[in-house]
Amino acid sequence: MKRITYLPLYHFYFKYIGLLLCLIGLGLFLLVNPQYQVLSYIGLLITVFSKEKTESEFTESIRAEVFKSVFGFTISLAIALQLTEVFSKSFSVVMTPFLIIGLPLLLYLLMFYITLVLKIKVNSTQDLAENLKNHQQFYLILFFIILVIAGVFIVKILLH
Repeated sequence: MKRITYLPLYHFYFKYIGLLLCLIGLGLFLLVNPQYQVLSYIGLLITVFSKEKTESEFTESIRAEVFKSVFGFTISLAIALQLTEVFSKSFSVVMTPFLIIGLPLLLYLLMFYITLVLKIKVNSTQDLAENLKNHQQFYLILFFIILVIAGVFIVKILLH
């Protein structure tokens, strides 16, 4: 399969190093100084470019699909926010590092693992109703996670 990026993928154990850096950066960001958010972004970047324990053509194809989707979403969001700001006198948005760096990385990780689990869990020979019936608990947990993430963003937007 053709690679989507020329950046090398790190070994699997770098995923743990990236998550540790991300958690340390998040803790320092919340407790000490907002400038430490950069450490979280570096950790997320290392996690994004880490291999899975069993890397195959299947995971590479999912990685490529999700990379293209997140890239398209990020560009669309930036264009939509800028156009809304141009045409609306009361709307303004500050392009924070989280919107430019953090959101795409988090969205990539979330979409990659949800897609990976969905493609493994979902039986492609069954129709949607049968898959929903057979995997109710999985879909309820997935729906709850998406609902919580959407809620956090809505609250953050309303508070600012």
